[in-house]
Amino acid sequence: MTSSSATFLLRVVDWFHMAVAKNHKYAQYSLAGLYYHGYGVEQSYETAFDLYKKSARQKNPYASYELAKMYRDGIGAEKNMEKADEHFQKAFTGFLVLEAQSKDDKLQYRLGQMLYTGTGTEKDIAAAITYFEKAAKLGNVNAQYMLGKIYLETDSEHENVEKALQWLGKAADNGNALAQYAMAKLYLKGSHVEKDIQKAVELRSNPYVPLRLNPPAKKVAFFCRLGKRKR
Repeated sequence: MTSSSATFLLRVVDWFHMAVAKNHKYAQYSLAGLYYHGYGVEQSYETAFDLYKKSARQKNPYASYELAKMYRDGIGAEKNMEKADEHFQKAFTGFLVLEAQSKDDKLQYRLGQMLYTGTGTEKDIAAAITYFEKAAKLGNVNAQYMLGKIYLETDSEHENVEKALQWLGKAADNGNALAQYAMAKLYLKGSHVEKDIQKAVELRSNPYVPLRLNPPAKKVAFFCRLGKRKR
């Protein structure tokens, strides 16, 4: 991290501390993320846990989700699956409300994943597909891959090879590494597509790397955006 980036990060930490002093729930959530990862502050799971808890009490579903994971994994607090399930449920309910207001593809993908895995709600593949399709149509490559994966599942009531190839192909074209790997395997085996070793090799060696911020900067940018939201 450059000196200018480090200086900016310290200023961000100060802003969040000031907002936390005013009980701003998104600042609590954002500062918790910095303490969890040790960005700009001394890493502390316990402090992160306390801040997530304060934010979750103000009905921030993002905080409830992170709090649930910490209870589940026993990080920053004793492992407690009952509390983990409780907060995953609160997160799912909150995400439903936010998605209805924003139609955000990341929220749609998150809801799809929670429905697909049965996290915070009953497992419901059909409902998961609905949310994945919403996100995929908005260009979410992870949702595109998940649709391809689900539709390709053998002996599933949702199996649809045509749709699987459509979504896996789109996700692969958009740079999703998992989709590229899946399509390469299909071409290599000649499964559902005409066998094509050359295409398989091209997909496995695709140099495409999405332009992105480095992980710390990316997370800080996300925390900053959340910290600016109103309570």
